[in-house]
Amino acid sequence: MDVEDSPDSASQRTAPGRVIDRLCADILSGHLPAGSRLVVAALAKRYGTSPMPIRAALQELGGRGLVTLHPHQGARVRAMDAATIANVYELRHAVLGVLLPRCVRLVRDADLEQITQHADAYDAAVAARAPAAILETNRRFHHAIYALADNPDALDVMDRTWVLVDALRLRFGFGPGRLAESCRQHRAMLRALRRRDAAAATSLFQSSSDAAMHDLLRLAG
Repeated sequence: MDVEDSPDSASQRTAPGRVIDRLCADILSGHLPAGSRLVVAALAKRYGTSPMPIRAALQELGGRGLVTLHPHQGARVRAMDAATIANVYELRHAVLGVLLPRCVRLVRDADLEQITQHADAYDAAVAARAPAAILETNRRFHHAIYALADNPDALDVMDRTWVLVDALRLRFGFGPGRLAESCRQHRAMLRALRRRDAAAATSLFQSSSDAAMHDLLRLAG
């Protein structure tokens, strides 16, 4: 049996890594609601660990945007208000303007085959109405494209904000017609990539991101 398939594979994770996974899951599931205070001692008891992995996990999730850290005030689960949603998506819109022209310039036919497979998997997840699979396949589709740009710093911004975006989707879901629209947008993006049309691809990705933002803002009231 391979290590990754072993029942003991979780033990291969570092203590901070295991705490990050569990703390992230509790935030995304709503067990630790937005605005709640994250006390190191209480979390250490909750997860059966020492304070050091908890502090490391809070720093990591602060970098991912799920936790806010304030000197002398401790940590809290980040509140997901309209301003937060708009700020996150405005940042993503700007970074897409940096990434997409490079993605188009560097994409190969083999890359397009893999990206198409991700789009197919996303369509299947939407058809099955499987929320977790929808989020995962959508992330894989976009990550496969953004990674082509060979810009680790810009990719890091997109990857870190995915965690926050997924948290928003788990909380608010999708508005009527949003998933079908997203499927159509993926196919249009693929067509632009195949044509190596940087302007069209950039516009499509930014428009899709903006549409996702407006959908979430409507759902959040």
